[in-house]
This record gives sequence, structure tokens and C-alpha cells, in this order.
Amino acid sequence: VFVFYDKDGIADDYNFYFLSELKKEVESLLVICNGGVSEDGKQRFEEIADEVMLRPNEGFDITAYNIGLSKIDYNSNGEYDEVLVCNSTMFGPFYPFGEMFNAMKEKNLDFWGITNFHEVPFDPFGTVEYGYLPKHVQSFFMVFRKSLTEKNDFKEYWINMPVIDSYEKAIGYHEAIFTKKFAE
Repeated sequence: VFVFYDKDGIADDYNFYFLSELKKEVESLLVICNGGVSEDGKQRFEEIADEVMLRPNEGFDITAYNIGLSKIDYNSNGEYDEVLVCNSTMFGPFYPFGEMFNAMKEKNLDFWGITNFHEVPFDPFGTVEYGYLPKHVQSFFMVFRKSLTEKNDFKEYWINMPVIDSYEKAIGYHEAIFTKKFAE
């Protein structure tokens, strides 16, 4: 699931390079456009993706991830070895994605991403249930293995996701807590 957003609906070339390289590593690619996208951008997404979905820009990328994951029933049947969610804030790749996926394939993990955010001993957003920001995998590129998606807790997490109507809630209700919650 790749989520695109641009306030003017303009999909720049880096989006298509990113997706064409990612498509080499995934079985199926869903692009969700939050808000508008130019006709040219939509057409170019359709040339790469298996499906392109247009939706209002509501709930940020987290809600779009949830919609995309729901289309495959959160991979609860383990159809896919891994399910990836990422968004258009990503640039690259600077090295082939295959190198990263092959290296990660060797690791015994339920989920992974490409960057961690450090722990912050307080909650600057006022939305994190722990009262601080735990160290966490950042949500702009996360991979969930079927060892996680087949668990009811994973599906329930997404189904019970509170309404996200602000950046602070996107961080506090998902990004900052997912890693701690599922690592435990």
C-alpha cells in the first residue's frame, strides 16, 4: 500500500521512480491518493500499480493504510509473506530495494521498517497513551510479516483505530505506539 498526497495533486517524477523500483519487489501494489491527483499523475500511477484508489484527504496516511490493509482483510489469512505500507514522503531508492528485502528476509522479525525514531521522555503531542514517545519504527515505510498479520491483535488494532483528524493523533494513535505495542 503506497499512499500519495500532495496539496496541489501534483505527483512528481520521484514518486514514479520509487514505485517502479518497489514494484520489482512486490506481488501487488495498491496506490491510494489522499485528496486530488492530476490526471497525468493518476494515469502514471495506473501504469505501475495494480490498483489506484482516489479518496478524500481525511485521516492522513494512517487511515489510508487502514483502508488498504482492509482490502486484503489485514492479511489475516497469511496470503502474503509480508505486507508493506509506505507513503510519498519517501525518496529513492539509492540502492536496489532487493538488497534491503533480501537482507531483511534473513532476520527473524514480525515487522520492520527503514528508520527508527528515538525515545522522547515526554509526549510533545499530548496524544500518546504511554505519556512519552517510545522508540519506534517510523510509519512512512513499515513491513508486517504474516507471523504478525495472522494474529487477531493486528487486525483488531487496525479495526479499532480511533478517528485520526490531526497530525498529533496520527503520531499518538499509531506511529509512536505501534512498535512498543507489538514488540511487547
